[in-house]
Amino acid sequence: MKLPTQSEEMRSAVRDARRTIAPVSILSFLVALHPLTIGMFLLLVVDVAMPGRSGSTLLGLGLFMLMMLGFNAVFRSLRQRLMMNAAEFIVSHIAPRLEEATGRLGEKAHNPSGEGHQSGRDLDAILHLFASGSAATAIDILAIPVLLVFVTILHWWLGLALAVTAIVMLVILSRAMAFLPTPLREMVPLYARRHSLIEARNNTAPVIRSLGMSSRIIAAWSTVNSAIRRRVFQAQGRQERILLEAQALQTIGYLLVGILAAWLSITGHASGGVLIASVVVTLLALRPIVETVRNAQVIINARQAWTRIDTILSSVHPQSVSIALPAPVARLEVEGIAVAPAGQKRPTVFNINFALAAGDILVVLGPAGAGKSILLAGLVGAQPLVSGKVRLDGAALDQWDTDQLGAHIGYLPQGIDLMPGSVAENIARFHGEATAEEIVAAATAANAHDSFVRLPEGYNTPGRHLSLSQAQRLGLSRALFRNPFLLVFDEPTAHADKAAEQDFILAVEQAKARGAIVVLAGNARALLEIATHVLFIRDGTATDFGGKQAVLDRIAGRRRIQENPAPDPASAPEDANGTIEQTDSK
Repeated sequence: MKLPTQSEEMRSAVRDARRTIAPVSILSFLVALHPLTIGMFLLLVVDVAMPGRSGSTLLGLGLFMLMMLGFNAVFRSLRQRLMMNAAEFIVSHIAPRLEEATGRLGEKAHNPSGEGHQSGRDLDAILHLFASGSAATAIDILAIPVLLVFVTILHWWLGLALAVTAIVMLVILSRAMAFLPTPLREMVPLYARRHSLIEARNNTAPVIRSLGMSSRIIAAWSTVNSAIRRRVFQAQGRQERILLEAQALQTIGYLLVGILAAWLSITGHASGGVLIASVVVTLLALRPIVETVRNAQVIINARQAWTRIDTILSSVHPQSVSIALPAPVARLEVEGIAVAPAGQKRPTVFNINFALAAGDILVVLGPAGAGKSILLAGLVGAQPLVSGKVRLDGAALDQWDTDQLGAHIGYLPQGIDLMPGSVAENIARFHGEATAEEIVAAATAANAHDSFVRLPEGYNTPGRHLSLSQAQRLGLSRALFRNPFLLVFDEPTAHADKAAEQDFILAVEQAKARGAIVVLAGNARALLEIATHVLFIRDGTATDFGGKQAVLDRIAGRRRIQENPAPDPASAPEDANGTIEQTDSK
């Protein structure tokens, strides 16, 4: 079964996994000798020890067989360990890149979890192939020629019967591998659909309930479940039929060998030991084929998983290695950027230009739907730029390693988007090496420490068990973790009471004092009061930018003109000399 290896990661994984081929082959050969040992034991017991009535011979053969059974157990254990090492080689090569690639695909499709869930299941399928022993059982099929030689030595008719039976059973195995993948492949999009319905139900339960959609969501979920069950039953039915055929042929095979051996014994061409040994060896030779048919779904799942992973890795090129840049301390420059929502090519925000220096606070104003949130997401790299550049101290965002860049950015989106984990883990952005002092310092900077220590489990309280206002304090603490240079907050006081709003203002002023650049979007008057600059956008583009007072004066001037438009000169009254009378306009 040839596996596709289009991606460099898969080729590298296969190269490293090949290190185990030689030792696994040697151990498999030693494991293959076990049925031969049993056959020889039975042959010697029946044809030597019993006719000679030798108890010492029987005892020696029994002790020898016990020793061989112990060796066989050790060889099988070592082989399984090597197989798990091969699985570890594969996973260690592809898991990090797979996580990065599926994340980027999820961002493009505006579905961050969909690809990731399937890729996780695919990795599990590959590991299960090795951990369940299915791969080792399939390898044992390669021992059939060795056992066939032994049976043929006993008598060539017996070897012929075993060969024919094995060939027919291998044909059945190939049928299983050919026919079972179709219903399994069809289940992948159904699983994704079911998962999306479950997520929608969990994430928007109040909306679904208030709009009377509960029964329809349940009906849609039931429809998908029914389709999955039909395909599961179809696959299981096919596999069961093929397994019954393989088991029937195994029975026919050793019965045929037994009958031939008995006839040869009756006619004096073989001994009783040949009869027993040939039947047992035939049964043991054909068993790996039956077990592989039984485990066909595991093997097929792993092969399909491998193909999907290889397709993802080959379609998403790895990000280039970025040079470590010095921490930004001076400027933010936005050069003609256009930002498009994930999964779309047409920008909703375009031609945005401005620059800020350390200590500046920018408030982005504009009517609802103007594009404020998508602009802020573009500033921190959370949404792709269609064109233009965002620069920190001259270096564009795409020149930074993403983790290194993230250390210099604090971002609080409207949705907050907390991760599963404790308050402390969310504040620390899941940095394993973060200290308690750093976590408490971030919470203190957000004026949230007192709130967190009063939670039922303090900083160990699960982040998703918080109220909206508590979650917003947690999001602010996460944004302030380790004092990033660029702070971007989208509607940061939307769920805050007056006290929480004042705490936020104080946190921003402290960030300004240490030299951070702060960008805010929101219509709260308190945000405008602390701003040094204002950017006004309408219909996705900037209509004004500059110092706060200058921009507010220009906005007020335009508003006065709109409220008191200048009269049309063509309609002005004429004086006696025929000239147009001038009127003052405010």
